[in-house]
Amino acid sequence: MRGNQYGNLAVQLKQEHASGAKRKSKVEKVTVKYGIPVEEKLLYLLSVIMVVCISGFILSRYALISQFNYDIENTKEVINTTHEENSSLRLKIDELSKRERILDIAQRELGMTMKNSTVRVLSH
Repeated sequence: MRGNQYGNLAVQLKQEHASGAKRKSKVEKVTVKYGIPVEEKLLYLLSVIMVVCISGFILSRYALISQFNYDIENTKEVINTTHEENSSLRLKIDELSKRERILDIAQRELGMTMKNSTVRVLSH
């Protein structure tokens, strides 16, 4: 304890309380901000938006490619079916265009007769 300068101990305690109160009023409140600054938040938001946009673009391209592949497969099936149909029609043409068949139908159903002097044979 300090020595008694003022002579009265009660006066000394009052002065210490008064000086303590003054010290408390001079103390400034410092607010500490926790969290992320606004600029950094905007940067994160922009980054997330860019990632979402790029992902959406890539997914839309994959969907488009899948659609094209589906269309290609369908077209291949149609082409194969058409080739088979063409083959069967060629066989039918060959069968129906045989000379013996035509001659038989002409003689039996149409009553035609063949004169060898006027017949011309064309080959293909």
